[in-house]
Amino acid sequence: MDVTIRPAHLGDIAAIQDVEERAATVFAATTSSYAMALPVLSADFLRPQITDERVWVAVNAHQEVIGFAVATLIDGMPHLHELDVVPEYARRGIGKLLIETVTTWALSTGHSALTLSTFRDIPWNAPFYAKLGFTEVAQLTPGLEALRSQELAVGLHIDNRIVMRLAIGS
Repeated sequence: MDVTIRPAHLGDIAAIQDVEERAATVFAATTSSYAMALPVLSADFLRPQITDERVWVAVNAHQEVIGFAVATLIDGMPHLHELDVVPEYARRGIGKLLIETVTTWALSTGHSALTLSTFRDIPWNAPFYAKLGFTEVAQLTPGLEALRSQELAVGLHIDNRIVMRLAIGS
């Protein structure tokens, strides 16, 4: 598999949004099928994340964007805001490569943990992250509480969402 992970460029925004739209189609046969209708990340949100070097894309041999990861900071700690891979490249380790890239960034910026919020019961969500060492966060920080409110506001059913944390470094 010829896939490269690289920092995103501002010119990648439309491709990132396309990947997000295409990746959402896998929710069709799940209890969270409503997620297909949620809006993609806006250019206004992506621009500063890209400028701050917190967005990475997976590109294939033809330099087409086939996946991406976006990190933000919540309460001063790294948070995996979004991770998507187009369905035709799913289950090939690209998501894991993107997470490793975000983890490397978090370590290089002096952090010892990475959080995320995901669907509890969808196999390529919480169970996938658990296999990588993420565990459920028992006590949410104020920033993670605010994130849950934001998720609710955009239409996510937070009763089926879980916040997870990965301890990194030693």
